Amino acid sequence: MPWLIDFWSNREEARVYRSTALKVGESFFKHAPRCFGIAMTNLGPGLVVERIRNEDGSPSKPIDVFVKESPQRTEHALDLLRELYDFLVNHKLVI
Repeated sequence: MPWLIDFWSNREEARVYRSTALKVGESFFKHAPRCFGIAMTNLGPGLVVERIRNEDGSPSKPIDVFVKESPQRTEHALDLLRELYDFLVNHKLVI
């Protein structure tokens, strides 16, 4: 079972993710997607996480794509990154 190693690493990631979310509280999910555990796929076990969407329900774009497509909103993107940075530092989280 070559996927067994993936199962253990996914399980450990899910455990750390869950314990961090419990320690930080609901504000954690303002900055990170929810994690729902592990599901078996055709490629072996996979971690199931929430898909981040825009207010209109469309999938959110990676920040580099967002800035390239909307250069006038670069300052807004930088503000969001500063907010994320402050959150990570305040809670002593490493990504």
